[in-house]
Amino acid sequence: MQLNFLWIGATKDPRFSELERRYFERIRRMIPSHLSAVPELKKSDPRAHAAQLRREEAALRRSIGDGSYLISLDERGREMKSTEFSSFLGDMLSRPVDRLTFVAGGFLSIPEGILEESDLKLALSRLTLPHELARIVLLEQVYRALTILKGMSYHK
Repeated sequence: MQLNFLWIGATKDPRFSELERRYFERIRRMIPSHLSAVPELKKSDPRAHAAQLRREEAALRRSIGDGSYLISLDERGREMKSTEFSSFLGDMLSRPVDRLTFVAGGFLSIPEGILEESDLKLALSRLTLPHELARIVLLEQVYRALTILKGMSYHK
């Protein structure tokens, strides 16, 4: 099993980027993982947002690939406690699934077609989080879940 983290747009804030890198490296030491971003095709004209989302959706589809269990971050999705998320992740790791792919949107969120095809819509909070912060929260929670599964002392 491999964990894939797929973002729409690169993390631009260097402080967020550093935290993202730290948690991703911790995860990668525990399980094969990959982190990538598809281009965020910003257009200042709101009338172009639908076209932008279609292009981002196409790029996401090329990056997701076949055999992935798809988890999209969505504030309307399922909320879990950290221990519940750890149990979910442990269950997924025991299944014959090639990849577990987490998708985090950009400033326009995740295209509706990707959300509809997701195996799970995961809410990190009912609050709307900036997408760069949501990525860090996701990575931290995945790391926390893995430490719970391995009986490490990180989770309190």
